[in-house]
Amino acid sequence: MILNKSAHERGFGYGTVYKSYPIDLADVKGALKGFNPTLHFGIGPDVRMGKGDYKHPAAETIDWDGLPFVGARLAPGCLIAAYIDDTTGRTRFVKYKGDEVAYVDTVRLLGRFPHHSAIPPLD
Repeated sequence: MILNKSAHERGFGYGTVYKSYPIDLADVKGALKGFNPTLHFGIGPDVRMGKGDYKHPAAETIDWDGLPFVGARLAPGCLIAAYIDDTTGRTRFVKYKGDEVAYVDTVRLLGRFPHHSAIPPLD
């Protein structure tokens, strides 16, 4: 292959791959299919997300609403989202299953969310 020097300087061979990573709480094991869902995105009181030595590892990538920070670096196996099970009151986590390191570019929340409020909890 013969390359032009200016083409290489402009970024020949470089690229960005965008992937969608949908998380559907209706498909999670233990979700009730019906009018009142028992799973919703968020961090429950059983997880310590504050500052200090005893904070949960999810505090690096997940915000109080259970969704990842925009710009967060995700390695394979890293926690990408959190949801609360209303029947048990426990917080569950979703891991990133990609093969390569990724960065969160955009987060979109679709659907009807009665439990999702716009006010973050107080620490």
